[in-house]
Amino acid sequence: MKYGPLKDSIISSYTENMDEYLSSDEYRQPEWEATKMYYELEKKLDPEDRPFLAEVFRAFDEIAEDKASEAYYRGVMVGIAEYDSFKGK
Repeated sequence: MKYGPLKDSIISSYTENMDEYLSSDEYRQPEWEATKMYYELEKKLDPEDRPFLAEVFRAFDEIAEDKASEAYYRGVMVGIAEYDSFKGK
């Protein structure tokens, strides 16, 4: 689907750069370290407290995902809409 040169460029650049970044050690290393810390903490908890820890971390993950989606929407989608509006004048 063609969106026009600017939109195509933004989408292509975003996809190419994010795919490369998401598969890089630069992206993965902090997650590996955090996962290791999580399991070290989990081992220190009583078995009945472990599900609550998982719940807390899931809540933080959801918050982070919501923020990332909103940042993407505001930064890219609104920018494209504003460009189209400006271009149409």
